[in-house]
Parts: sequence; C-alpha cells; structure tokens
Amino acid sequence: MKADYGNSDSDTRHNFTALLSYNLPTRSTGPQWLLQGWQVSGLLSFHTGQPFTVFTETDNSGTNELVQRVNQVGDPFAGVSHKMVTANGTNFVQWVNSAAFALPALGTFGTMGRNQLYGPGFKDVDFSVLKDFRISEQFNLQFRTEIFNLFNWANLAPPNTFNFAGPNAQKWIRTVDHHHRRLRRCSRHRPG
Repeated sequence: MKADYGNSDSDTRHNFTALLSYNLPTRSTGPQWLLQGWQVSGLLSFHTGQPFTVFTETDNSGTNELVQRVNQVGDPFAGVSHKMVTANGTNFVQWVNSAAFALPALGTFGTMGRNQLYGPGFKDVDFSVLKDFRISEQFNLQFRTEIFNLFNWANLAPPNTFNFAGPNAQKWIRTVDHHHRRLRRCSRHRPG
C-alpha cells in the first residue's frame, strides 16, 4: 500500500478556463439588418500536464505482474529540451531522459513513486463570430464562423511510459492531440 502512495491520475495542478462573449453595439447609420445582431466570443483553456509513471513489462519481481515500476536513478529532465523535432518524417518530442531510469534488480520492485512525473500541459484558444438575422417574430437565422485552436498551438499527448526496455531506450511523445487550426462555418435557425 505504501508503495502506491502518490499523485492521482487526474491530478492537474493548475487549470484555467474562461468563456468570453460580447454583443457588438449596433450602429445608428446604415442598414440595420446588416449592422445589428453581431457577437464575438472566445474560449480560453490552459492547464498543466497530468502525472505519469514509467513502467516496464519485464517481470523482475517474480510476481508474474507484467506492469512494474522502474528505478529512478537520475534527473528525468536533464538534457531534455521539450522542443518538437522531426526524424524519419515523424514529429516528436523527447519528454524524459531515459538514462534517468533503470530496470530493477531481479526479485525486487522498482523504486519510482506512483505518478511522480508530469506530462505536457494543454493550451487552446477558440474564437467565434456570430450574426443573427431576425426573419420574423418567431424565427431567427444565425450564421457563425468558429476557429478552433486559433493560434495553432501543438498540444502533445502524454508520453508512452509502458515497456521501458532500459537506459538506451527512448521515451517519446509521438502523438499530437489538437495540432491544427480548424475553421467551421455553419448556419442554424432558432426560435425568436
């Protein structure tokens, strides 16, 4: 039980989310059907990464449990830049230094604590512009343009921490969750 003491899987230390919405004022001159009913809004989401543990599938403890923790023998972030690099046509980030870990000795459990390291954080800004057209007293038509990931930030998935094979193995974050900016235009009708 004592060896399982550590951070929760969902321990996100810092989290900030804000929804901003503003109805633009209507100008007094010009065609009112075109100038009124505009709204801009934004959704801001920022949070730090979630914790993870480095595991090995080697049964060093002799318990037939194929998911065991490794020994941490150094600084897992020493010499790691956390910058996106490309090799063999694949974009990736080295998140931890694999030389900081070692397989436990036969007959022993790993010394690494549960969820002791933290993965990459998340940042996203979404933006939308809406225009309402009043068709009748009971019917509105809304046109909207939405931009997801406005600043086109790359948000990385947590590192793959299973099957640690030894200090010469590399721990990469190979996937990007929410990389490309997306634009969506749509219309909908709604009651007035």
